[in-house]
Amino acid sequence: MNPHLSLYRQQQVQHDAQQASPIHLVVMLYDKAIALLRQSLLHLKRTELKAKGEALNRVVEILGELQVALNHEEGGTVATNLDALYTFAIHSVTEANLRNDEKPLHNVLNVLEELRKGWRELELINMNQKAEESELVGGVTL
Repeated sequence: MNPHLSLYRQQQVQHDAQQASPIHLVVMLYDKAIALLRQSLLHLKRTELKAKGEALNRVVEILGELQVALNHEEGGTVATNLDALYTFAIHSVTEANLRNDEKPLHNVLNVLEELRKGWRELELINMNQKAEESELVGGVTL
């Protein structure tokens, strides 16, 4: 890949992250973890074990970041359940990496895709509420 293009993409991701809402940041993390899981499955099929391991290590890092970001005081049961899911996913990815087993990776991929859908729906609801609020000026709809 062209080093200039790579640098541009990296800068674009950094810019997007700086401009994103907290909810969108979570969606972006899910997107990256899902993409890395898919890549790792391809690497596993091609017996590219080093690349598979690197991709899965990044997945574990992302899951760890999501787990650390949980607010148990405000999140209550939802945060507790997400914490348990992230622990499960980290354990499953680690075991799959050690055993070169794709079944746990598919399980984690399914879980993350479902979680991503939920966060994306929450993001859309939040965006719609902000759009509605911006249309109101002094109680009058523009």
